[in-house]
Amino acid sequence: MKQNAPKFKVLINELELIGNSRLRSLFGTKLHEIDLDQATLQSIINMLAHADDRVNQLEKLSLPEWVDIAKCQTWVSYAPLLKKYGTVGYFFVFLNSLGHSEGEHLRSIVDKVTEDGAVMIFEKLISRITYMVAYKELEFSNRTSEEITTLLKTASMIASSDLILNKESFSSLAQCGYAQRFGNIYLLVNESFQLAWMLQIMKLSVWNQVFPQNDRSLSDVVRLTVNPQDDEEHRTKRKIVMEDIQKVLGSTTIKDPHVAMLKSIDDVIYQKRKIHLRDTQKVAVLCAMKNQKNLLSQVNTGEGKSLIIVALAIMRIKTANDAETVDIITSSSVLAQRDAEHMRDI
Repeated sequence: MKQNAPKFKVLINELELIGNSRLRSLFGTKLHEIDLDQATLQSIINMLAHADDRVNQLEKLSLPEWVDIAKCQTWVSYAPLLKKYGTVGYFFVFLNSLGHSEGEHLRSIVDKVTEDGAVMIFEKLISRITYMVAYKELEFSNRTSEEITTLLKTASMIASSDLILNKESFSSLAQCGYAQRFGNIYLLVNESFQLAWMLQIMKLSVWNQVFPQNDRSLSDVVRLTVNPQDDEEHRTKRKIVMEDIQKVLGSTTIKDPHVAMLKSIDDVIYQKRKIHLRDTQKVAVLCAMKNQKNLLSQVNTGEGKSLIIVALAIMRIKTANDAETVDIITSSSVLAQRDAEHMRDI
């Protein structure tokens, strides 16, 4: 057998991704032709998962020819993940698309979490983990893999306990459309349930192990705003813009009207609330103010959207040539109204 050849159990599991039974049988008759390593096996299976209408053509080709074809069809490599894991597979695909092995690391964690039965995975939670890995804020190691595994299991247990108390189940959430089922995975997509249960998880030490609470430095914030999926030209342009923002924020000599106004707003916020805007919030506001085009800013739960909106609203109205208002799109008009009243004094 070739070095790094797939183990028999792995081979059986991977073959299940080939939906067409004739293709599975045909593949079996050709396995004796050459030795396959794990990577080559995976590329062939990716190809066969999309070859239901090509049985007759493939039957006439040798296994080495299959290998050559499979290596040219990298565009199909993600479909088996989506077929097996459903929506959860998109997080693996996103990480794999960056050209590293992090997607497979995350997949192995999910496999481990679900090996003993049904598990509720929160969409917000796995999304946050994925983006922290993508932006190099979280690196996979034996320790971090165990911590992420524990966090996902803990979240599922909290959800399960609450549901049992209310005589509900994972299945009932799926039937209501609040969760999506893929095998043993129940992906929780309902906002209210996620926020309620995540507030409980945030109080536990396992949360801080995966998501340390220390503030990012200004240089970290600037680095993280450069999207690794952008092409080289866009990454270069974004880097230049963000480095300029870093300079004006970090300098005591550069006179920038937006920074001066933001400092005044920050002083008022401290007087009224005894907290200062974090660097992440300042960068979000300045990016919006200095951007000449439309800008979409993504701010995670608990990262201070309300203060960002307050600062941005004040600056937009103060600097506009004509009276200007700020439009806010929200999933909760009640919370938006609450924030508007609560922040009125600022």
